[in-house]
Amino acid sequence: MNGVDTHCKSVNEWASRQDLEEGYTIANAKYIRDYAYFRQELKHYSAILYVLGVELKNHYLTKMMYSAKKQSAYCGAVCAALKRNKVCKEHYAIFERDVKMLYRRLDTIERITKEDLHLTEFEPFFNNVIGDLDAFDGEYDELAQMAREWNAEHQEEIAKHMEEIKPELERHNAFIEKNAEARKRERLERRAERKAENEYVKEIKENEKRHKAEYKKLERSFQRYYEGKW
Repeated sequence: MNGVDTHCKSVNEWASRQDLEEGYTIANAKYIRDYAYFRQELKHYSAILYVLGVELKNHYLTKMMYSAKKQSAYCGAVCAALKRNKVCKEHYAIFERDVKMLYRRLDTIERITKEDLHLTEFEPFFNNVIGDLDAFDGEYDELAQMAREWNAEHQEEIAKHMEEIKPELERHNAFIEKNAEARKRERLERRAERKAENEYVKEIKENEKRHKAEYKKLERSFQRYYEGKW
């Protein structure tokens, strides 16, 4: 475009620009498919993470849910921009870098979500509503209510699932407990080290104060001696 610097440091900057050339190319079509896929998958896992975070009172999963939800919205915004702004060759690099990052992020979220979901009573619910979940567009608390109601109506299936995962769950809990104890010991050790260090510093300061007082006393004694006041 005439007189317009079309260079962008990131896809986020590219999507925010209102002064880029409008158009639609093969590159636009490719990246729309990529970002639409990320948007849907991240939305899918953020819904599962919400239920697990709320029902299990797991702060870490809730935090991951917010991250996945935010990234899903970001992908939606990029899709909208891809229908407006032309992706030129100079933008290929930032898009490829962003797509690789999103693949890595999605892989991490998917792995953690599936691992944590498997060890809960909610896996049968999500296995049975997985198709419906892709089209779910309600509030996340509605999904949590659906999960509780489904579980209440399928107690035998839940009991069977929990019995099947019992060995895995026991190993998982033992690992968590072991690591919790290790972290606790580490905190106590650090606390003891800080206490010892503080006491050492305090002792040095007290010694300095005492030595300073003794030096001043000795200095006064020498002063009296030189003035002949002994």
